[in-house]
Amino acid sequence: MRPNAYAPPGLRLLMLFLGIDHGPREVRAVVFSLESNEVLAEASQAANVVPGGIVADPLTWVRDIDVVVQECLESLGATRSRLAGMAVAGPEAGLVLLDEENAILSPEHSLEAEQREKSARGLRRRFGGSAGVAEVLGRPLSASAAAVDLFWLSQSDPKLLQNVVQVQRAPDFVRGWLTGESGTEASKASESGLFDVRERKWSRVMAGEIDERLPDLLPPVESVESLSSG
Repeated sequence: MRPNAYAPPGLRLLMLFLGIDHGPREVRAVVFSLESNEVLAEASQAANVVPGGIVADPLTWVRDIDVVVQECLESLGATRSRLAGMAVAGPEAGLVLLDEENAILSPEHSLEAEQREKSARGLRRRFGGSAGVAEVLGRPLSASAAAVDLFWLSQSDPKLLQNVVQVQRAPDFVRGWLTGESGTEASKASESGLFDVRERKWSRVMAGEIDERLPDLLPPVESVESLSSG
């Protein structure tokens, strides 16, 4: 989230913000003071990866993040109570699929470039090409969109898809673990290939070509600002 530079000085003094960046090689957390315009705490560590540099399992994301966030909180001491918001950056490609027990059904689905382009072309053809997709979504379909992953999954492993009750992007999964709330931002939803930017809601037309349940499986489009007390 973006700090409000026009907040009253007394309020700004109370505001600290947590930033988390989970990159392919390094995980970093920083705590920023709005009043003093400085970093008050920071921590980083190497990301847990498998050979080839690919994140092995979504649970490694939260374990990595837990380490650096806890280090920042310990550095802050009592001032941690001034944390007012956070922002999370993480792997944009790939999905986390959850079952009815809120357990991960499968490791991250992230396609190789050739598979992704082939899947994107196949999905665009369902709408008569790129122009047809843009008419449905209000924007073009990127090969990196979550819709492409899900379309590929519907073709390659439909049985797995039938058992999915929640679909989350990697950053939304991390944000949900941190806050205890499921949600995503409209700007991020618009990149998924599943969101109608004009109607500002998940597209049932696009979902109909993949899995008609998708609008009910995807997180609500809203702001998520509160940190979990755990």
